Amino acid sequence: MEINKLVILDKNDFNKEQKQELKKLAFETIIYDDLPKDEKEAIKRIGDADAVIVCWYSINKNILDACPNIKYLGIVATGVEWCDVNYALKKRIFITNIPAYSTNAVSNFVFSQLKGFLLNNKTLGVIGLGNIGKRVAKIGKSKSLNVICWDRTFKDDYNIINLEEIFKKADIISFHLKLVQDTEKFIKNSYLDLLKKDSILINTVSSKLFEDINYLAKIVNSKNITLILDFDEDKNLSELAKTNKNIIYTPPYCLEI
Repeated sequence: MEINKLVILDKNDFNKEQKQELKKLAFETIIYDDLPKDEKEAIKRIGDADAVIVCWYSINKNILDACPNIKYLGIVATGVEWCDVNYALKKRIFITNIPAYSTNAVSNFVFSQLKGFLLNNKTLGVIGLGNIGKRVAKIGKSKSLNVICWDRTFKDDYNIINLEEIFKKADIISFHLKLVQDTEKFIKNSYLDLLKKDSILINTVSSKLFEDINYLAKIVNSKNITLILDFDEDKNLSELAKTNKNIIYTPPYCLEI
């Protein structure tokens, strides 16, 4: 596809050489290194561009309607749920993402957050066996954790059990479900009721996985759960983390080996 104007919309980790390569892809390339302050600014930045690359900023229906020239949307992430992909596809916009770029970063993050916790004879529950979930399970086994898993499809070589049993048995649960319409509010309050006291929940996906954030916070307190979060979409949780010692909130970042 011939590209007339390419816009890298927001803050990014492209180095000098990569930026030079990006400039070769279009007749005109504009690279921004910070987040648009609002939707109006995002629309202004894109303007008449026919190709857009985003790293952090959500591209919604309003932006897509206001920028009708867009023919290509590049999402520099594994997940695409934070952009309105379905609407973009209806507008015949070609979309790409990077399925495996964060596998090591996220799995390393999970275990970096467990430093300081006693892991001997503990059970790790992995919910979702995509690339990241499989990697977390593999590392868990290498650390002599008892690893139990749940996935929507059966996978050989993994100790897959009933979802309710994960919540009953696991001392640590790490969530690695892909966030799609079917998995929003997938973690029901009834599952949280099954959690062991003093267990650890690690969520690097989205607060949208939970049925009720307020109920989650209640369970965290009543069962002395350690809740480790690596996303910033839910302001209530990030605010709670300031006053609740049981909630550990870290803005998203990459931790590569």
